[in-house]
Amino acid sequence: MEDNKILIIDDEKEFVEMVKTRLDAVGYQTFVAYDGLDGLKKVVEVQPDLIILDITMPKMGGLEFYDKLSFAGANTKFPVMVLTGRDELEGFFKDIKIDSFVQKPFETEYFLKEIERVISEFRKPLVFLVDYRDNIKAKEIQEALKQASYRVVFIEGLEAFVSHAEVHKPDVVLMEYEHLNISGAEFIEAIKKMPKLLPNSPWATEKKPLIYVYTFSDKNYEQDSLEAGADKYLGVPQKFDELIAVLKEW
Repeated sequence: MEDNKILIIDDEKEFVEMVKTRLDAVGYQTFVAYDGLDGLKKVVEVQPDLIILDITMPKMGGLEFYDKLSFAGANTKFPVMVLTGRDELEGFFKDIKIDSFVQKPFETEYFLKEIERVISEFRKPLVFLVDYRDNIKAKEIQEALKQASYRVVFIEGLEAFVSHAEVHKPDVVLMEYEHLNISGAEFIEAIKKMPKLLPNSPWATEKKPLIYVYTFSDKNYEQDSLEAGADKYLGVPQKFDELIAVLKEW
């Protein structure tokens, strides 16, 4: 807990001081911004493990802040907990997949447990699953990964991969070899050349995400995959629990 950094963005100074005091008391490192504009600067400086966000603030409100922090409709790189007295906004934030919504006033015990839950959830390994969206088997792999407690971003095509990688830094890339308009080898080589594609996980040791390749075709792409820079060629997945076991090896 002592290594976890929390950024509080709220314009109510007395409330901020109260929250900061409670979090400091249990060992969190806390940082403060009093509007969304300053909050964006602090995010870059602090690289927080959690952002606690108010909605109504001067200069830049919580909604605009969240919009600028996210990218192309994806979740943000940092987990966000919204604190607000406006309970009617809960449904809205569920729709945009906010990590946590806590209504003011709140019980301290619940508040601290929710913070611990969000930070713990966000530290699970992140997998980029690259395949055709209409591939039913790929959807089954996605569900199997989620059941095994992986965070999963489903991606179709290199352009979408690049867009998501600017926000999310994967720990593992699990990809189908065959793609439209580009070979699997070219896709792998493009990933390997991407700058600053470092995993988000605090315990990750790889400078680049591991790249695991599978295919549902009857062709063998092992040599092409490995020569392009893939870490492992899985062939045709037979049982998804075996695929999960391979991922856990890293």
